[in-house]
Amino acid sequence: MNKIFTFFQQYDKAFHFLASALVMLVVALLAHSLWVGAGIALAGGLAKELYDKFRANGTGFSLADLLADAAGIAMGGVIYGITLV
Repeated sequence: MNKIFTFFQQYDKAFHFLASALVMLVVALLAHSLWVGAGIALAGGLAKELYDKFRANGTGFSLADLLADAAGIAMGGVIYGITLV
């Protein structure tokens, strides 16, 4: 079990990046709006960090995780832009 936890810890930022990019892209495509996709993805990332901060035995609020979310949102936006061409 410890190996699984270590794996997720090691790749946490990559998971934040990929999840935010995916949420951003899917929502933007469904809503036909870059801004709606970015807003929903950012709200999800922020909600997750607030959950981590306030839950018992939480990992705490991580600015690095939010930066990974922002980078993923930007990548999702680039991919969304490419799909419009």
